[in-house]
Amino acid sequence: MSAPEIFRIGDDRLLCDEWHAPTHTVVLRPGDPRERPHRATIVGVIDELAGRGVDRVLTAALDAACLEPFAAAGFTPHEELCVLRHDLARPIPQRDAPTRRGSTRRDLPDAARVDGRAFTTGTALDTGGLRAILAATPVCRFRLVDAGASRHVAAYALCGFAGDTGYVQRVAVDPASRRHGYGRALLADALRWFGRRHAVGVLVNTQVDNIAAQRLYLDSGFVPTTQRLAVWAWNRDRSR
Repeated sequence: MSAPEIFRIGDDRLLCDEWHAPTHTVVLRPGDPRERPHRATIVGVIDELAGRGVDRVLTAALDAACLEPFAAAGFTPHEELCVLRHDLARPIPQRDAPTRRGSTRRDLPDAARVDGRAFTTGTALDTGGLRAILAATPVCRFRLVDAGASRHVAAYALCGFAGDTGYVQRVAVDPASRRHGYGRALLADALRWFGRRHAVGVLVNTQVDNIAAQRLYLDSGFVPTTQRLAVWAWNRDRSR
């Protein structure tokens, strides 16, 4: 799925992205993050998706107010996220490794393989999930770090720009290639790109228990905010 499927019911609009295709999981998000869809709308969309064989539906990362109708529709907590911000006035780290532009046709499968090794089952993204991230913002950036004698893809980053804000959407480093500064290099590349686009700030979110990722962002000049986001999940087997 290269673009989200749009469900329109009354005044509500929900977007559905394919995420983990092998496990029949999709992500559902409001068409406008400032609005809350009605519970009946969410239930109707879930029924439609279940009829297609979808086993699990995740929300996008949303704040508590936006999650209320999803909770009423049977969603339960999946993971809590903290939000960090970079104002681009702080020093940007030096790149410890060269990065290159990623090709969605040629490099996306390799990036998905890195993602599968970097994240646990159920949170790793396939190519459909990566394409959904690329389509989530009007402007996106896909960068890679190659390593080894065969110059295989060792790390990648997906970033987006919307309005006047930059978003670090996904950074993954192959476990076999960690501690070489690849994540730091990708963040430095992203921050310089956001600076050239005159962003007023850059946001990133990560799991509250992912201390390694938080340390990487803090070392790159991000600071924690008080904002909290969460992903909730609907599972077919728990809804019976």
